[in-house]
Amino acid sequence: MSQHCQYDVVLVVLPWAPIDTPSIQLGLLKAILDREGISTQTAHLNVEFYKFLQAAAKTSKTLRGLGVPNLFDRVREISAACSWIFAIPPVFENIKTIDDHLAQIMKDGIEDKTKNMENIELVEQVRKLVPVFFEKCATEILESKPKVVGFSCTIARRTASLVLGKILKMKNPGLKIVFGGTYMDGVMGEAFIKTFPWVDAVVRGDGEQVVPPLFHQLCGNEPIKAQPGLCIRKGKQVEIHPEAPKSMTILKETPVPSYDEYFERTADTPLSIPGTIQVPVETSRGCWWFKNKCKFCGRSEESIRYRIKPMEQVAHELRTLSQRHGVLDFIMVDPCAQSKFMVKLMSDMKKQGLDFRAWCQTRVKFKKEQMRILGRSGVDTLFVGIESLSTPVLGLMRKGHTALEAVQVLKWGLEYGIVITWNMIYGFPGEKAQHYEQMADLMKSLFHLNPAFQLNPLALCRSAVYFDEAETYGIELTPAKPRHTPLYYLAYQLGEAKSIEGLAGGLGGKYQRIDPEMVEHCQKILAQWRRDHPKNYGKLWYRRGAGFIKIFDYRSNVEHQVYTLDDLEAKIYLTCDRAASVKTVWERLTNDQKSPFSCHEIKEFLDELVMSRLACEENGRYLSLAVSEEGMMRARAKLQGLQ
Repeated sequence: MSQHCQYDVVLVVLPWAPIDTPSIQLGLLKAILDREGISTQTAHLNVEFYKFLQAAAKTSKTLRGLGVPNLFDRVREISAACSWIFAIPPVFENIKTIDDHLAQIMKDGIEDKTKNMENIELVEQVRKLVPVFFEKCATEILESKPKVVGFSCTIARRTASLVLGKILKMKNPGLKIVFGGTYMDGVMGEAFIKTFPWVDAVVRGDGEQVVPPLFHQLCGNEPIKAQPGLCIRKGKQVEIHPEAPKSMTILKETPVPSYDEYFERTADTPLSIPGTIQVPVETSRGCWWFKNKCKFCGRSEESIRYRIKPMEQVAHELRTLSQRHGVLDFIMVDPCAQSKFMVKLMSDMKKQGLDFRAWCQTRVKFKKEQMRILGRSGVDTLFVGIESLSTPVLGLMRKGHTALEAVQVLKWGLEYGIVITWNMIYGFPGEKAQHYEQMADLMKSLFHLNPAFQLNPLALCRSAVYFDEAETYGIELTPAKPRHTPLYYLAYQLGEAKSIEGLAGGLGGKYQRIDPEMVEHCQKILAQWRRDHPKNYGKLWYRRGAGFIKIFDYRSNVEHQVYTLDDLEAKIYLTCDRAASVKTVWERLTNDQKSPFSCHEIKEFLDELVMSRLACEENGRYLSLAVSEEGMMRARAKLQGLQ
């Protein structure tokens, strides 16, 4: 940001926002405020922290001595430290106590005890640099002589934003500090402004309608008028205005986001290497499954309400951003992209001769033809809400798909060169040990597919069904503990019990759970799956011959074998490329002629395939697991490109 320019508003994003993609929240608000005639600049200070740490690693003997090739990524991986690194004065005064508290958290939480001292030393050294970094940030922001500074917050950015906000306020008491973002919604935003007196306003919910008049009033020192969801400080009093009963934002009226400052700031960094940056684009808000909301989902009723942009508008944004910034890679930030929409959008881009690639987040419900089109039109990664490989557990969470459908989409993704990324969750009220016994066995058959990132316990998020209806599910909600985040720690120090609960994105809970040994067994299998992934990905495939197929199984957790299936056996196997019942297989084999196999014989054959881990079965439906040789080749090429 040029020191010669002045802006009425500076919009800030701090660590740990991703550095390989600009903030769509900042980009959208800047474009809207520019349209409203409010001079605005964005400040991607998350990128500045990356640059700051890289420079520090070159000059500091201590940091260089740790042998960290990418210091930013290394620090970010230490989850316990992400917020605590920024817990410094003038907000967090007792540094010695804070350091000891953080060190204890890390000692308790790090499984690999050999890394304890190295990680703690790394965090301590980085924390010593944070005051210098914040001073640098404050200088940059104040050089623009803004009247308002707005912070975009998630839970991982609240601590850093809170501290920098107070530093700015101390340097310029007349400056207005505004917070917004996901973790300002509902009671969290209300607790935030009540607890921290240097915060002048909190925007809860969509900001497109609320922010322009608010910033006009703040910049002009005018009285702040009530708006839905707005929390306003007036002297020593705080006004809390209810959030809108339904969203006011009309997506077709939103402009193309402005990302110029981000690309200027990253121009002299390794992030400028072609293909490194993914540009965020929004096609919808909320979730098209919102009427049957997953029970663990922490999105409020308002934020989960589904709204979608016109396709021609999204296509225009893609073309405009590509031409403006010379980019080819996009990330669709929708919480739940609609499969039909993405298929049409990306295939249209391909037909126009545009070689775009895209990442998006979606649900399991895909047809094979849709996956084929996505793979051929540039969608190379999908984050899919699989969550579990147990159909009974999926039913408990009201996820809307089965385990077999989840495996099916993993297989089709591999077939068409799409990396399916996903997570698993455990700890749902009502689950049983047998669910995890069955899931552990199923996982052993899937080592050639992409594994889950991790198996995490259920989080009781605010606004989730399990949170709002805790008693119905036998859950006793328990208060947040001070060790969880610096904000809870600070609230405990201030003696603000209501603030502790209000600042929390969720609470703890007591309820009947299954034997943890069953979950640990699944954890071990997942760890093996992840560890052996590079040598297993795609290593179960078939080749067609004249009247037969050969199945090649070179996965590390089974004995390497080549199976030969004759013509009828091959037809049975390939018929189960999509999950099918024995009756369905028999009917497809018959084709108006009498099948040489009875349903009983087909079932026996399919059960043998399941025993050999060449197929899986659930509730009488069978799914073959091998991909075509062409699919295997795509998978291995994709893996090589990712390494």
